[in-house]
Amino acid sequence: MGQSFLGVARNLGLVRLLSASQWGSPAMSEKTRTEIALLNTAERSRDTTTAEAQGRAADDTQLQTAPSLGDRPLFVLASEQNTMMIPSWTEAQKQQAALSTKGHLIIAKGSGHYIHWEQPALVVDAVRQAVAQVRKQ
Repeated sequence: MGQSFLGVARNLGLVRLLSASQWGSPAMSEKTRTEIALLNTAERSRDTTTAEAQGRAADDTQLQTAPSLGDRPLFVLASEQNTMMIPSWTEAQKQQAALSTKGHLIIAKGSGHYIHWEQPALVVDAVRQAVAQVRKQ
């Protein structure tokens, strides 16, 4: 099978050259963004991403029949970017949050995939809320 554009760009060193301006969050160091770009453009990563996208419909179906988590605290953080780019994303995240009677969906406004880098306070706050809820039980 022929090599993809990203594979060719990676082999020519273009990914390393341009990665800091194209990948990850500005909150990340240039070195971290370069490493993310190299990992994301590796053949194995590209294959995994393709398989993940193809399996999304099956995952969504499985989510609809998932057992309840009862009243366990559950915070689902979803990137606003994904909710805009993937039509079924928001509904799937809502279904995931609904697995618990104490489920919460938080859309990370302005965030891409790396919520923990782009909005770490949001992640920390969700963890603190979950811990506080568990301690009240």
